[in-house]
Amino acid sequence: MNLIRQRLLEQTGWKPSYSDIDNELLRCKYFDKDGFRLEFKKKADGFYWLKASPLLETTMMDARTVETLKDNLVMKWHLKLTHLKVDAMKKMVQDGLADGMGGITTDDFKKTSLKCMACEEAKAKRMAFKRQIGKRATECGTRRMSDVCYVGIQTPGRVKYFQLIQDETSRYK
Repeated sequence: MNLIRQRLLEQTGWKPSYSDIDNELLRCKYFDKDGFRLEFKKKADGFYWLKASPLLETTMMDARTVETLKDNLVMKWHLKLTHLKVDAMKKMVQDGLADGMGGITTDDFKKTSLKCMACEEAKAKRMAFKRQIGKRATECGTRRMSDVCYVGIQTPGRVKYFQLIQDETSRYK
């Protein structure tokens, strides 16, 4: 069985739409591009199964299109402004602080929630390191740290690097 990602379909130009039917067993999701339609029908097992067919004009009339994040004007500005927070963008729109944002209103922020995958991944927390008891050395000379650094110029002794050796307990260099 193959799994299809909706995000990849949208990124490659497929436009999503869906049938507006209350019956759960008759629900369909459509993706249209270049005269072709991918039709995903919900089966009794709960999965959507793919059926590809040429696009018919009559079937387009009963389907309602969905705005993707790629088409969303707020999302476009979020990306142009290097992933600026929604609150800051709202303030810019209200105060008219940026040229070209005249097409956006505060109602546009309410229509769709801004879900940027890059921002979500950046906010994700990593697991903390486990606490290690007795991590540092307690006696002088038991553990030393060494670092080799570039001086930047050639010294009178014709060297460009120096080595720093430091005792972890006393920090003596």
